[in-house]
Formats: sequence, C-alpha cells, structure tokens
Amino acid sequence: MSSKAFDETFTRHALASYAKQLTLADTIDGAGAWDLNLQNGTLSFAGGPTFQVGLLGSYGAQAGSWLWAWANTSTELPPEVLAAAKRMRDIGQGRKIPELLEAETPAAEPFCHQLAMVAVGETGAGCYYRAPYDGGAAYLVIRDGLQRTPEHHLLGRVQRVVAESISTFEIPAQRAAIEAYFKAEGFPVEETEEGEITASVEDGDLRVRFGPEGRITEMKSLLRAATQPSGGFFNRLFRKD
Repeated sequence: MSSKAFDETFTRHALASYAKQLTLADTIDGAGAWDLNLQNGTLSFAGGPTFQVGLLGSYGAQAGSWLWAWANTSTELPPEVLAAAKRMRDIGQGRKIPELLEAETPAAEPFCHQLAMVAVGETGAGCYYRAPYDGGAAYLVIRDGLQRTPEHHLLGRVQRVVAESISTFEIPAQRAAIEAYFKAEGFPVEETEEGEITASVEDGDLRVRFGPEGRITEMKSLLRAATQPSGGFFNRLFRKD
C-alpha cells in the first residue's frame, strides 16, 4: 500500500503524464527496434527519433521489486543520466515521500509506471519509456520535449486521456486528478452545476459529473459547431462567382 504523500503526488500528475505517453506513441509510431546507450544517455529508434534520456530505475521480475538508479552500485553512469533519479530522491526527502527515498521497494510492475509518471510530472520530462530486458525492465525519462500532434487538445484525445487513465490506474480522488490535468493543459474550467465541471478544449466542451466521493459518474463530449466553411469542397459550395 502506497503512502498518502505518494498518492497525492501521483494524483496531481497522473493524467497529464498519461497524455504525454500518448504523444510518445504518436511520435514513434512506425519506427523500428530501439537501442539504448546509457553512457551517452541516448535512446534511438530504427527509422525514427533519437532521444536524450535519464535512467530512473529498474524493475526486477524475479525479485518483484523496484530499484532506483541512484541506488544501483553495479554501474557507473554520467551525472546527467542519473539527474532525474536523484531529483526524485531530493523531492522524497523534502516532502517525506517514502517511495522516493527507499533504494529498493517490493512492488508489482504497475507501481513502476506510477513512479515514472510522477517523475515525468515533477522533472518536466517529455515522457517516460519502459525498456524491457531479460528478467525485467529499465524505466527511462525522455528529457527532450515532444512535438504535440494536432489532436492533442481535441475532445476525442482529452476524453481518451481521462477514460484510459482512470481505468488503468487506481485513482480514488478522480476529480482532483482531472482538475489537475485540465489546469496543466491550460483548459478553461467552470463548475457548471453542483458536482459537475466543464472544460473548454479546442473543438468543444468536456462535461464531467462526479458522485459524492469525487469519482466520475458521467462524461459527455459537446462538439462546438463550426462557424465558417473549412475550405476545399465546402468553399466550392459557397462560391459566389
């Protein structure tokens, strides 16, 4: 069971970090195999991009535990590769979050994803990447900012971020998590009625209703009507000559 301090931190970053993971999926879509060079701090995809990365830690399947990179004495890595992991340790000390302080933590692997999502939010990383190997996986923060795709702030993508995040991870304070995501993305939000908030995104509004415990009971997309022809076929329909 995770600490209250960790749960609150994860709640604050969960959805915004998940949105970044979808951007990563868009960015490497169609690319080939990956290659990791920790001494150079690079993660490369065949036929795709190369990223500057930092090592957060690793998951050992046999031991069923997470090991922070700053606690791994078996390898010597450049300071910039360890910077994000050490930053998380400093945050753990300052806010008394035990999960960020313990060198090795028994955990199921989904918890490693949560740690990585917190790290993305706290360090301002572009996203994270799980690099599997025999017997486990390395978790990397991608230090480069990623170019957002055109649909990043469209209703379909925003609703997907909300729906997939809360179904993938246990987030008891769902309202707090969603409001933190809307704030991080800069969406105007208003409480349209008691227990309901509405966020204005690029092409419409996302209306979310919550029960007494702050969990979602309903989510509805309201597309905004176009105010003028968008070009092409419609321009030909409305030509005056």
